[in-house]
Amino acid sequence: MLLLDFQHLLLLDFQPRRYIFILIGACVMANIREVVQKALKTGYLSVTEEDKLRQLLTRKYPLEDLNAFMKLQLAVMNGYVKQESREMFCSKELSQGI
Repeated sequence: MLLLDFQHLLLLDFQPRRYIFILIGACVMANIREVVQKALKTGYLSVTEEDKLRQLLTRKYPLEDLNAFMKLQLAVMNGYVKQESREMFCSKELSQGI
C-alpha cells in the first residue's frame, strides 16, 4: 500500500475536470510493516528509518502495523536489531567520558 503525501504535490494547471500535478521530492511513504521488515532483515534500524516510523505512528494504521512495530521493539530489546541512534548516543558518551 502506497500513500501520497499531498504537501509535496504542486498544482500546475487547474481547469474543470483537468488537473496537472508534479511530484516534488520523495513523497511515497512506506507503511510500518515495510520499515520493520527491512530492520528485521538487516538487523539494523537507521536514524532515518526510526524517524520514518515516528512519522508513520502519528497517523492511522492497521492492527498488522502495530503488531509489526511490537515485534521490532522485542527484536531491539533482545539485541537482534541494532539502533543507529543508540550507537551514536553510546559512542558520544564514551568519547566524553560520561
